[in-house]
Amino acid sequence: MKNKFVKTENVMRMIGALGELERRELVVPGLALIHGHQGYGKTVATHWYAVQSAAVYLRAQGAWTVNWLLMDLAAALGLAPEGISRANFRNVVGELSKRPRVVMLDEADYVVRDRRMLDTVRDLHDATGAGMVLVGMAGCRETVARKSPQFWSRVSQEVEFTPLSREDVQVIGAELAELKLSEELAGKIQRQTEGNFRKAVVLLSQIEIICRTNQTEPSGKVVEMAAKGMKVA
Repeated sequence: MKNKFVKTENVMRMIGALGELERRELVVPGLALIHGHQGYGKTVATHWYAVQSAAVYLRAQGAWTVNWLLMDLAAALGLAPEGISRANFRNVVGELSKRPRVVMLDEADYVVRDRRMLDTVRDLHDATGAGMVLVGMAGCRETVARKSPQFWSRVSQEVEFTPLSREDVQVIGAELAELKLSEELAGKIQRQTEGNFRKAVVLLSQIEIICRTNQTEPSGKVVEMAAKGMKVA
Protein backbone atom coordinates (compact mmCIF):
# COMPACT_ATOMS: atom_id res chain seq x y z
CA MET A 1 0.00 0.00 0.00
CA LYS A 2 1.06 3.57 -0.56
CA ASN A 3 2.12 5.73 2.36
CA LYS A 4 -0.33 8.51 1.64
CA PHE A 5 -2.81 10.62 3.58
CA VAL A 6 -6.41 10.22 2.42
CA LYS A 7 -9.02 12.91 2.94
CA THR A 8 -12.11 11.03 4.09
CA GLU A 9 -15.40 12.70 4.94
CA ASN A 10 -14.32 12.88 8.59
CA VAL A 11 -11.10 14.62 7.59
CA MET A 12 -12.91 17.16 5.41
CA ARG A 13 -15.24 18.06 8.26
CA MET A 14 -12.24 18.39 10.58
CA ILE A 15 -10.40 20.64 8.12
CA GLY A 16 -13.45 22.87 7.85
CA ALA A 17 -13.96 23.14 11.61
CA LEU A 18 -10.29 23.79 12.45
CA GLY A 19 -10.05 26.29 9.60
CA GLU A 20 -12.93 28.19 11.19
CA LEU A 21 -11.14 27.96 14.54
CA GLU A 22 -8.00 29.55 13.10
CA ARG A 23 -9.91 32.27 11.21
CA ARG A 24 -12.22 33.23 14.06
CA GLU A 25 -12.37 36.71 15.56
CA LEU A 26 -10.82 36.95 19.03
CA VAL A 27 -14.24 37.58 20.57
CA VAL A 28 -15.22 34.04 19.49
CA PRO A 29 -14.12 31.31 21.95
CA GLY A 30 -11.32 29.12 20.62
CA LEU A 31 -11.72 25.73 22.23
CA ALA A 32 -12.50 22.72 20.04
CA LEU A 33 -13.30 19.06 20.55
CA ILE A 34 -12.65 16.15 18.19
CA HIS A 35 -13.99 12.82 19.39
CA GLY A 36 -14.98 9.35 18.25
CA HIS A 37 -14.37 5.66 18.75
CA GLN A 38 -10.90 4.16 18.48
CA GLY A 39 -9.74 3.19 15.02
CA TYR A 40 -11.66 5.96 13.25
CA GLY A 41 -8.51 7.83 12.21
CA LYS A 42 -8.48 10.74 14.66
CA THR A 43 -4.78 10.56 15.51
CA VAL A 44 -3.63 10.25 11.91
CA ALA A 45 -5.88 13.11 10.85
CA THR A 46 -5.00 15.51 13.65
CA HIS A 47 -1.27 14.84 13.39
CA TRP A 48 -1.46 15.48 9.64
CA TYR A 49 -3.34 18.73 10.22
CA ALA A 50 -0.81 19.88 12.81
CA VAL A 51 2.05 19.35 10.35
CA GLN A 52 0.21 21.14 7.54
CA SER A 53 -0.81 24.13 9.65
CA ALA A 54 2.27 24.41 11.91
CA ALA A 55 0.10 23.73 14.93
CA VAL A 56 1.51 22.22 18.12
CA TYR A 57 0.67 18.53 18.44
CA LEU A 58 1.05 16.93 21.86
CA ARG A 59 0.04 13.46 23.01
CA ALA A 60 -1.29 13.37 26.57
CA GLN A 61 0.11 10.75 28.94
CA GLY A 62 -1.64 8.63 31.53
CA ALA A 63 0.66 9.88 34.29
CA TRP A 64 0.26 13.57 33.44
CA THR A 65 -0.19 16.14 36.18
CA VAL A 66 -0.83 19.84 35.63
CA ASN A 67 2.87 20.63 35.79
CA TRP A 68 3.82 17.71 33.55
CA LEU A 69 1.31 18.97 30.98
CA LEU A 70 2.82 22.45 31.19
CA MET A 71 6.38 21.14 30.98
CA ASP A 72 5.61 19.05 27.89
CA LEU A 73 3.78 21.94 26.27
CA ALA A 74 6.67 24.29 27.02
CA ALA A 75 9.08 21.84 25.39
CA ALA A 76 6.79 21.45 22.35
CA LEU A 77 6.86 25.24 21.99
CA GLY A 78 10.66 25.24 22.01
CA LEU A 79 10.98 26.53 25.57
CA ALA A 80 13.10 25.20 28.40
CA PRO A 81 10.73 23.50 30.90
CA GLU A 82 11.03 24.58 34.50
CA GLY A 83 10.22 22.70 37.70
CA ILE A 84 7.54 25.09 38.93
CA SER A 85 4.02 25.12 37.47
CA ARG A 86 3.70 28.89 37.79
CA ALA A 87 6.87 29.48 35.77
CA ASN A 88 5.88 27.03 33.04
CA PHE A 89 2.41 28.55 32.80
CA ARG A 90 3.86 32.05 32.53
CA ASN A 91 6.37 30.99 29.87
CA VAL A 92 3.77 29.14 27.78
CA VAL A 93 1.39 32.11 27.95
CA GLY A 94 4.19 34.44 26.89
CA GLU A 95 5.15 32.27 23.91
CA LEU A 96 1.58 31.72 22.68
CA SER A 97 0.82 35.42 23.09
CA LYS A 98 3.83 36.41 20.98
CA ARG A 99 3.46 33.64 18.39
CA PRO A 100 -0.16 32.43 18.39
CA ARG A 101 -0.76 28.91 17.10
CA VAL A 102 -3.26 26.12 17.60
CA VAL A 103 -2.42 23.53 20.27
CA MET A 104 -3.74 20.01 19.67
CA LEU A 105 -3.87 17.61 22.63
CA ASP A 106 -4.35 14.01 21.49
CA GLU A 107 -5.37 11.22 23.91
CA ALA A 108 -7.20 14.02 25.70
CA ASP A 109 -9.19 11.59 27.85
CA TYR A 110 -6.21 11.77 30.22
CA VAL A 111 -6.75 15.53 30.43
CA VAL A 112 -10.53 15.42 30.64
CA ARG A 113 -10.58 13.07 33.63
CA ASP A 114 -8.71 15.64 35.75
CA ARG A 115 -10.69 18.84 36.30
CA ARG A 116 -7.51 20.77 37.17
CA MET A 117 -5.84 19.89 33.87
CA LEU A 118 -9.01 20.68 31.94
CA ASP A 119 -9.22 24.08 33.62
CA THR A 120 -5.53 24.70 32.98
CA VAL A 121 -6.12 24.27 29.23
CA ARG A 122 -9.03 26.70 29.50
CA ASP A 123 -6.87 29.17 31.42
CA LEU A 124 -4.19 29.02 28.73
CA HIS A 125 -6.80 29.76 26.10
CA ASP A 126 -8.29 32.62 28.10
CA ALA A 127 -4.87 34.15 28.70
CA THR A 128 -3.65 33.93 25.10
CA GLY A 129 -6.62 33.50 22.76
CA ALA A 130 -4.80 30.54 21.20
CA GLY A 131 -6.99 27.76 19.82
CA MET A 132 -6.90 24.62 21.97
CA VAL A 133 -8.12 21.33 20.50
CA LEU A 134 -8.87 18.26 22.59
CA VAL A 135 -8.84 14.95 20.69
CA GLY A 136 -10.51 12.15 22.64
CA MET A 137 -12.60 9.02 22.61
CA ALA A 138 -16.35 8.66 22.30
CA GLY A 139 -17.91 9.94 25.52
CA CYS A 140 -15.30 12.67 25.87
CA ARG A 141 -17.90 15.28 24.94
CA GLU A 142 -20.22 14.36 27.78
CA THR A 143 -17.37 14.23 30.30
CA VAL A 144 -16.16 17.71 29.37
CA ALA A 145 -19.66 19.16 29.62
CA ARG A 146 -20.20 17.54 33.02
CA LYS A 147 -16.82 18.25 34.59
CA SER A 148 -16.30 21.82 33.41
CA PRO A 149 -19.29 23.80 32.14
CA GLN A 150 -16.90 26.76 31.85
CA PHE A 151 -14.75 24.81 29.38
CA TRP A 152 -17.75 23.48 27.48
CA SER A 153 -19.20 26.97 27.03
CA ARG A 154 -16.02 27.98 25.19
CA VAL A 155 -16.13 25.10 22.69
CA SER A 156 -16.88 26.76 19.36
CA GLN A 157 -16.02 23.82 17.09
CA GLU A 158 -16.84 20.15 17.52
CA VAL A 159 -16.17 17.25 15.15
CA GLU A 160 -17.32 13.68 15.73
CA PHE A 161 -15.44 11.04 13.74
CA THR A 162 -18.03 8.58 12.49
CA PRO A 163 -17.74 5.25 10.60
CA LEU A 164 -16.36 5.36 7.08
CA SER A 165 -18.92 5.70 4.33
CA ARG A 166 -19.00 3.48 1.26
CA GLU A 167 -17.54 6.37 -0.73
CA ASP A 168 -14.70 6.68 1.79
CA VAL A 169 -13.84 3.02 1.28
CA GLN A 170 -13.73 3.53 -2.48
CA VAL A 171 -11.42 6.53 -2.13
CA ILE A 172 -9.09 4.75 0.33
CA GLY A 173 -8.96 1.67 -1.89
CA ALA A 174 -8.12 3.73 -4.97
CA GLU A 175 -5.55 6.04 -3.40
CA LEU A 176 -3.73 3.61 -1.12
CA ALA A 177 -4.00 0.30 -2.94
CA GLU A 178 -4.97 1.24 -6.52
CA LEU A 179 -8.07 -0.92 -6.15
CA LYS A 180 -11.09 -0.02 -8.22
CA LEU A 181 -14.01 -0.97 -6.02
CA SER A 182 -17.61 -1.08 -7.10
CA GLU A 183 -20.23 0.40 -4.81
CA GLU A 184 -21.29 -3.14 -3.90
CA LEU A 185 -17.77 -4.24 -2.92
CA ALA A 186 -17.09 -1.01 -1.05
CA GLY A 187 -20.31 -1.54 0.86
CA LYS A 188 -19.27 -5.09 1.71
CA ILE A 189 -15.91 -3.89 3.03
CA GLN A 190 -17.63 -1.12 4.97
CA ARG A 191 -19.89 -3.67 6.64
CA GLN A 192 -17.08 -6.16 7.29
CA THR A 193 -15.05 -3.49 9.11
CA GLU A 194 -18.01 -1.62 10.61
CA GLY A 195 -16.60 1.54 9.07
CA ASN A 196 -13.49 1.37 11.23
CA PHE A 197 -10.69 3.22 9.39
CA ARG A 198 -7.89 1.13 10.86
CA LYS A 199 -9.60 -2.18 10.07
CA ALA A 200 -10.52 -1.01 6.58
CA VAL A 201 -6.89 -0.17 5.78
CA VAL A 202 -5.77 -3.60 7.02
CA LEU A 203 -8.45 -5.37 4.99
CA LEU A 204 -7.73 -3.36 1.84
CA SER A 205 -4.04 -4.14 2.20
CA GLN A 206 -4.83 -7.85 2.31
CA ILE A 207 -7.16 -7.54 -0.68
CA GLU A 208 -4.38 -5.79 -2.59
CA ILE A 209 -1.95 -8.63 -1.82
CA ILE A 210 -4.43 -11.32 -2.89
CA CYS A 211 -5.28 -9.51 -6.12
CA ARG A 212 -1.64 -8.89 -6.99
CA THR A 213 -0.55 -12.44 -6.15
CA ASN A 214 -3.33 -14.04 -8.16
CA GLN A 215 -3.45 -11.37 -10.86
CA THR A 216 -7.14 -10.88 -10.36
CA GLU A 217 -9.58 -8.05 -9.75
CA PRO A 218 -11.36 -7.40 -6.43
CA SER A 219 -14.46 -9.52 -5.97
CA GLY A 220 -16.79 -10.64 -3.22
CA LYS A 221 -14.81 -13.85 -2.87
CA VAL A 222 -11.53 -11.96 -2.52
CA VAL A 223 -13.06 -9.73 0.14
CA GLU A 224 -14.26 -12.75 2.09
CA MET A 225 -10.84 -14.43 1.87
CA ALA A 226 -9.09 -11.28 3.05
CA ALA A 227 -11.56 -10.69 5.89
CA LYS A 228 -11.21 -14.24 7.14
CA GLY A 229 -7.44 -14.07 7.06
CA MET A 230 -7.29 -10.74 8.91
CA LYS A 231 -10.09 -11.58 11.37
CA VAL A 232 -11.96 -8.36 10.72
CA ALA A 233 -15.29 -9.97 9.93
